[in-house]
Amino acid sequence: MANHLSAEKRARKTIKRRARAKMVKGGMRAEVRKALEVVEKGDRAASAAACREAEREINKAVTKGALPRRTAARIVSRLARKAAAVKPA
Repeated sequence: MANHLSAEKRARKTIKRRARAKMVKGGMRAEVRKALEVVEKGDRAASAAACREAEREINKAVTKGALPRRTAARIVSRLARKAAAVKPA
């Protein structure tokens, strides 16, 4: 446990920041999961829309500092590749 005032404050800030990041990442992961489910179903238009929503959530996570920029780019790229592989109906 922290012994100095500054270390105690740091610990409080870390707890709050971790909780915020966890919430943001959880929402992002849920959106990505939804997009992947739509891609699995094979509907091209719906998968494109779902991927846009997922990309929006991923970019929000980057903006809020919950996710590194390159990690987000990698996730978006993989998602876009899977969505593009869906055959048109």
